[in-house]
Amino acid sequence: MELSDNNQMGSILYLPGESKFVIIMESMKSYMSVDTDKMDSKTNGYSGKWEDSEMTETGTTKIIAGHSCEVWKVTSSSGETLSMCVAKDLGTFMSPGNPMAKKSAPDWAKKVIAEGYMPLEVIEETNGSKKVQMKATKIEEKSLSPDLFTIPDGYKDMSSMMRQMMNRQRN
Repeated sequence: MELSDNNQMGSILYLPGESKFVIIMESMKSYMSVDTDKMDSKTNGYSGKWEDSEMTETGTTKIIAGHSCEVWKVTSSSGETLSMCVAKDLGTFMSPGNPMAKKSAPDWAKKVIAEGYMPLEVIEETNGSKKVQMKATKIEEKSLSPDLFTIPDGYKDMSSMMRQMMNRQRN
């Protein structure tokens, strides 16, 4: 998955055979590995407001980036909602926050992975205010170079430094 924010480029590689993902930070010429087997409920992306959430399949469909998707509504225990439009024909989505929906993920998140859904749009609504969290703008089927799935030569491993920083923030 390629990411960009304010001219900062990076990518996330999911390596299911190794139960980890790698965050590549291009501007820093570095990377960080995260072992998904060691993630806990605070790092898996579902603690807090989405921990006890419920999902409803609405039956409504949309076309996003040329693909049909079904709208699902996820409601937190505090009443906040996510509107997700998920496609069944694009393969399984590997969420960086919780690869393979392990441990304490809500049932709906496990369903996204287990049944092979790909979110094409995610809108969060809080107190009547909607914010697009993610929206596919283009989907293109093509072969990709194997180089895109490896850590570039010369990049520095910052995994241990990032773990130390995260541990300090928790304490």
